[in-house]
Amino acid sequence: YIYHDSRASAAIATKELLFPDRKTYAYVHWSKYIHWDQERAETFRELIHLHGHEIIEFQPQSNISDTLNITRELRDWIVKLKKPIGIFAATDLTSARIASACGQCELSIPGDVSIIGIDNDEEICEHSKPSLSSIAPDYEKAGRLAAQTLERLMDGGPTERKTYSPCGIVRRKSTRILTFTDRHVSDAVELIR
Repeated sequence: YIYHDSRASAAIATKELLFPDRKTYAYVHWSKYIHWDQERAETFRELIHLHGHEIIEFQPQSNISDTLNITRELRDWIVKLKKPIGIFAATDLTSARIASACGQCELSIPGDVSIIGIDNDEEICEHSKPSLSSIAPDYEKAGRLAAQTLERLMDGGPTERKTYSPCGIVRRKSTRILTFTDRHVSDAVELIR
């Protein structure tokens, strides 16, 4: 079995969302129970707690591919949270649904809501408004591990679980918060954005 190291990805996401300090931290789950989703949430919860904060978790009732209903659920949830918010999403598709919900609520990303997901799916991340930051898994290493594991299994070796790490973060507009000491400059940047 070849698995993405969800805990390492959650640690990177936590570090990205902790600066600058947010009033609320949240994790948005995948639409059904999957072990990696739970690992990501658990690690994020632990690390945020170490920094003196709690997280709010959102478990969708609708399927993540049901765009209309999931966006409505997220919109109704996000509007009630204390701003600014740092949201770690289970996947990039989940991030895109969150960004859509924020747009409907007229919330500024990343001003009111910072969002980061996992998978670095460029089609999703680059075509969202604004573009979405994401943790990039090391798919090349995953391929090598899968090939090595297959070779070992074909030679009669035992099954085992192997994990591959993330490459790092691909920062896009959803987490790029610009801070200026001059209020006029800050207002101008916000107006341009």
